[in-house]
Amino acid sequence: MKKSTVIAAAFCAACSLAASGAQVYNVDKLVFKPSDNGSDTKVFQPVRVDSDRIEIDFTDQANADNYLHIDLGNLDLTPYLPGGYLEVDAEIDTPILRLSPSLAAPARFWPTRLFVEQEATMKPGRRTYRFYFDTLPPKRIAEKKDHLYLFFHDIGGEARGKAKVIVHGTKLVKSAPDFQKQKSDCYREQYNWRSYPELGKFYRGKYDRLVPAEAVESNPFVTRSSLNGKYEKAYLGDITWKYDRLADESFAQPGAKLAGSTEVTVPEKPVADQKGGYYVYRRNFRFDPKAGEAVYLKIGDLADSAEIYLNGKRIGTQSSVRKRHEWVLENGSRQTNTWGKPVREVVKFQHFERMAIPCPFNPADLPDAEVMMLPIYNGEYAWNYVYDVTDALKPGENTLAVRLYGNPVRGWWIYRHTEDRTYRNEFGIFGDVELLTEARPAFVRVDAPAAGRVDDNGMAERTFSGKTVPGAKKVVLSGHGRSVELPLDAEGNFRGALTLPADFNRYAFTLTAFDAENRAFDSRNVELNGSVIELRDGKLYVNGDQFVIRGINSETGIEWDNDRRQTRRRWLKMLGTYKQLGFNALRIEGVTEQQLRDALDYGFLVMPVYASGSCNTTEVALGNLVAPDHEFNTDAHKEMALELAKYPNILFWNSGNENHHTAGYNDKVLMDEYLTAAEKYLHLYDPSRRPVTYANLDTFGTSWFFTAGQGVLGYNSYRFPDDFRKMMAEIYEETKMPLVFCEWGLLENETKGTALRKQDVAQWEKDMGAKLDTMRNAPGCVGGFLYAHHGELLDVSGREWLQKVMSPFRLTREGDTLKFENQDVATLRKVLLQVVSPDNVIESEWLDELKPGRSLRIACPAENRDALRVEISFETHRGLKQKYTRMVNRLEETR
Repeated sequence: MKKSTVIAAAFCAACSLAASGAQVYNVDKLVFKPSDNGSDTKVFQPVRVDSDRIEIDFTDQANADNYLHIDLGNLDLTPYLPGGYLEVDAEIDTPILRLSPSLAAPARFWPTRLFVEQEATMKPGRRTYRFYFDTLPPKRIAEKKDHLYLFFHDIGGEARGKAKVIVHGTKLVKSAPDFQKQKSDCYREQYNWRSYPELGKFYRGKYDRLVPAEAVESNPFVTRSSLNGKYEKAYLGDITWKYDRLADESFAQPGAKLAGSTEVTVPEKPVADQKGGYYVYRRNFRFDPKAGEAVYLKIGDLADSAEIYLNGKRIGTQSSVRKRHEWVLENGSRQTNTWGKPVREVVKFQHFERMAIPCPFNPADLPDAEVMMLPIYNGEYAWNYVYDVTDALKPGENTLAVRLYGNPVRGWWIYRHTEDRTYRNEFGIFGDVELLTEARPAFVRVDAPAAGRVDDNGMAERTFSGKTVPGAKKVVLSGHGRSVELPLDAEGNFRGALTLPADFNRYAFTLTAFDAENRAFDSRNVELNGSVIELRDGKLYVNGDQFVIRGINSETGIEWDNDRRQTRRRWLKMLGTYKQLGFNALRIEGVTEQQLRDALDYGFLVMPVYASGSCNTTEVALGNLVAPDHEFNTDAHKEMALELAKYPNILFWNSGNENHHTAGYNDKVLMDEYLTAAEKYLHLYDPSRRPVTYANLDTFGTSWFFTAGQGVLGYNSYRFPDDFRKMMAEIYEETKMPLVFCEWGLLENETKGTALRKQDVAQWEKDMGAKLDTMRNAPGCVGGFLYAHHGELLDVSGREWLQKVMSPFRLTREGDTLKFENQDVATLRKVLLQVVSPDNVIESEWLDELKPGRSLRIACPAENRDALRVEISFETHRGLKQKYTRMVNRLEETR
């Protein structure tokens, strides 16, 4: 007899005990479903089950996932919407279990299971627990196909002993007019809402004075004043979590003494292995601003990040890194093996030790608190901005102060970039410090040039607009051998257009203002990306040609196997492999500027990711779920766009990944707000306004599904083909949004994915191919990024299969001829095929362009084919250069 049958029989025997009492269930129809994941099904043992109570003894297992579902039956919940609830009167002597109700169709239990609310950790003694129905999909409730289940779940980790659980009563309660307040009051206590200190203010960026450096620096009417030279410098220690000291800005006040300072010369020379923490720089300088001038402060380079003060006023923040801000919480992670540990221990284990990275912080500096914010910085990025400090300067002596933070973390969640200065712990002010003075500023506002639709010839109209001060009589736009006067109205608004190629170049133009005597008195440079990303009728277009994403998550970031030392050599080797396999896009968290340049050289578009709280709860991503600080939580999005927007091969921005609901909070609304804010700032600081997506959990059909803040709906799915096809159709029918799969594959992790493929490679290829066909043919789908965790990159069979399904072309042998067929949706241009021996080019064919579905043939001699290869090069999307090599003896032969 199976274990589950034994337990079910035991429960049925207990049901014969007579008792009385009102319950939502019929005791004769109760069904018990113990763990079916391989753990011991005997850990839940019945003592008494009748209409008065359900009494169960539980024995916890170490490092096992033990759970029990109790099927209460098919209950009609429609009278209890929107804000009714299930109330459970339950008792436990040792609080080592969690409780929640769920809905599911018994015949398809796991695919259809939906939590009414996430698990509440049971509290000692007897009490009532409420679970509100307001987040349940009304359409699903109306179908009345689901059963209601009580779900008991262990906490995980080490064995925690034994417990007796008694369910004294269950009842359904209808909605009240003020149910939202009742729910908040109830959940605040039931789920132990945290009391959050306001921490975001200590780390929040300031960007309101930023002006693109190229707009000012190349202006011939600008003069420069150097602020290089001697500065006071003091090390404050690692005060990351000493909030009273972070709040102390007295160091920036004119006349203040800087205790413990030494004198240094700025710019500094980089020195490796410096102490992490906060450094303060100060210097006084004289400046006499004149009426009508505009003055900008430039700090050419610094590491890692800094707050900049002028005369005691915080004027801005500057960074040369990509940031990841994680809220670390006591008993707050989905990894329940960290529960019961102090936050300082969770930080050391979760973010460092489990990834073979020594914790870089002094344990004494880590806070003894329930909540902390952990900064992790990575990379080396140029900061191409200056600060408008016109109103912050005063005549005579001024004080410039910089509080600089050096993050000691030499790693990242996915990669350790071992060739940049964050890995070397080089901190300081490394660039020139200057004031740039514009004597007669003409431009009140210059807008980011907007691109129109790309025409059939690959040209797009770019609109240049803005506003001038009174006195400007003419504005001329010039650059790239062209010059055009932009019409100027009586209020100083100007607007005009140029038709430019849509390609992967970067264009620089100059706006020049003229006065009534036709004298040029000011100019402003404007730079723009040539690439144009468009979404039209559910399809994606890049520079006017349709683009279907054949993407890959760049080296799978498996959380538990993460000592990934990312050298440039390894990165370029990986790019070469991905290119030969036929991929055309990469999804990368922590992408560096060098990687973006390399990716373009290899013909890839890139989707950068910012994924705070990835695969974890919203509380880890957003912190305070009662009063979230979205300005702080979106700082990393702002800086991602500020640092990377100049790269023309960015396809989308990925604003987040798989944030899970935090039990007991109304965080669906907060996630909508967060994603909307992230999109707003990504577009504000990306002049090209490329589309934004968010990688949804595979939870469509529940309340935990997000369309906010997305021009392209993002989704992660590891379903099998039939469910996948049905789900895709339902998503598009409901949202009518373009859809990208930020992750796709079969099964949700490396262990399961590898085992599945190993079990039956042919079936795996069939199922993966079916999913790929669905993505390519379903309305609204623009493609996806494979999560290659099935072992397919590790053997010849897997790589050849990927090459077959991902390649933009098909190359076959037909006797003494090779047939090259375009199987992409885009036109291939500048096509060159060469049959090459070890020492000579044997045959060569060139074609200006090859339309989708068309083919090109090239002669191939029959002799010595084992030594022959085909070198293929072409261009797609007006600038993505593609190069491939194929061995002739590995080609499929057709007749």
